[in-house]
Amino acid sequence: MKEHEQHGWIPLIVLGGLLEALAIWTAPRMAVDDRFIPFLSGYLAMVAIYLVAVYLVCQRVNAPKSTAYFILVVAVFLRLPFLFAPPELSDDIYRYVWDGRVQRAGINPYRYAPQAPELQHLRDPLYQGINNKDISTIYPPLMQIVFASVTAISESLLWMKGVLVLIDLVVIGLLIGLLEMVGMNTSRAVIYAWSPLVIIEVAGNGHNDVLALAFLLAAHGALFLKKDIWSVVLLCFSGLAKLMGFILAPLFVRSVRARAWLALPLTSLIVSIPYIDVGSEAFQGLYAYGTRWRANDSLFALVYQATGSLDLSKGIVAGLLGGLMGYLILRDVPPLRGCYLAIGAILLFTTTLHPWYLMWIVPYLCFHTNAAWLLLTGTIVLSYHAPFLTPPGEAWVQHSIYKLLEYGPFFVLLVVLACSPHRRFLGNNASKIE
Repeated sequence: MKEHEQHGWIPLIVLGGLLEALAIWTAPRMAVDDRFIPFLSGYLAMVAIYLVAVYLVCQRVNAPKSTAYFILVVAVFLRLPFLFAPPELSDDIYRYVWDGRVQRAGINPYRYAPQAPELQHLRDPLYQGINNKDISTIYPPLMQIVFASVTAISESLLWMKGVLVLIDLVVIGLLIGLLEMVGMNTSRAVIYAWSPLVIIEVAGNGHNDVLALAFLLAAHGALFLKKDIWSVVLLCFSGLAKLMGFILAPLFVRSVRARAWLALPLTSLIVSIPYIDVGSEAFQGLYAYGTRWRANDSLFALVYQATGSLDLSKGIVAGLLGGLMGYLILRDVPPLRGCYLAIGAILLFTTTLHPWYLMWIVPYLCFHTNAAWLLLTGTIVLSYHAPFLTPPGEAWVQHSIYKLLEYGPFFVLLVVLACSPHRRFLGNNASKIE
C-alpha cells in the first residue's frame, strides 16, 4: 500500500471508531420517553461525524477497493448495537410479524383488520404493539411472502430485524457494484452504509423499505448489464415490496425494450396469486392510508395552506409530480438520475414524510451527492418530537418550531447549492449517469 493511501485510511478508521462508540452509547436511548433528549444528542453527534466521513470520501476521485470493503465491515458493527435494542421509535415491525402469523394460520392478511373478531384467536402480547388495529394491512404481496417466510422460523422481533439488516447489507454490496459500473469511487457507498438514518431505521426500528430498495438497485444493475427483462422483473419485485417501485417504473421505459415490459404484469400476477381471492378488499388498507394520513409534510403543507382544500391540494401535487415524471421520460433522463430527481420531488410533496421514507433517496446520493439532502437525513430526527411531546393516548401534535428547525436549513442549503456554480463540491457525477 502506498504511503498516501495509508494516510487516507487513518481518518476513516478514526471516524468509524467514533461512530461505533456513539452507536453503542445511543442505541439504548432510542425511545420517545425521558431518554429521547440523550438519544437526540447521540444521533446528531453521529450525523456530524458521518458528514465529515462523507466529505472526505467524496473529495477522492479514486480509492482502493479495499476501502469499500472496510466501509462495509464497519457498517456491520454500526448496526449491531441498534439490532439488539427494542424498536421503541416505531411499532411498524409488530404488524410485519402479525401479518406473517395471520398467513401461517391460513388467512389472507388483506381480508381482516387485526381487531376483527375472526382473528381473536391469534392475539397475544404481540397484538398490543400493533398500530391502527382497525385497518387491514397495506403491505404488497411480495412483502407479505417475506413476512410469512420469516415468521415461519421465528416470530421474534429480533429475528425480523436481523433478516432486514442482512438485506440492508446486500443494498450496500449492490451500491458498491453499481458505483464500479459507472466508474465512480466505490467508497462513496459510505453515504448509505454509515448513514445514521439508515442504521437506526433498519437495525433499530426494523423498517422494511430495504427489501424494495435492494430490488430497485438490482434493477439498475441489470440495466447496466443490458439484461432488460431481468431489470423489469426486479423492478416489479421492488413494486411488489413497496409501491414506490411501480411509481418509478415509467422512468425505465426509454431504457428497456418494449417486449421486456411483458414481464411486469406476468410477474405481478404470479406473485399476487396467493392473495388474489380477496379482490378489491386488498386495497382497503392502502386507501385508508392515502385518505387519512398526513404528518411531517413540507411543500404539501404550503400547497394546502394556499388552497384550503385537502383534495384540491392532492390534485395539484399529483399534477406536478405527473408533469415531472413526463418531463423526465420525454427528456430520456437515465433511470439512475431520473429516480433521484423523482424520489426527491415525491418526498418534498408527500402528505406524510416519516423519517424512514427518506431512506429512499440515500442510495442515490452515492451517485448524485447533495449536501442539503444529507443534512435532512440528520434534522429529520426532529420529527420524532411529536410522540415525545404528546401525552399518551392522544393524537400527535406537531409544533411549527420543530418543523422549521427540521426543514429550514435543508431548504436554505438546497436553494444555495442550486444557485451556486460550485454546487458539486462533494464530487462530480460519472458521465454514464448524467
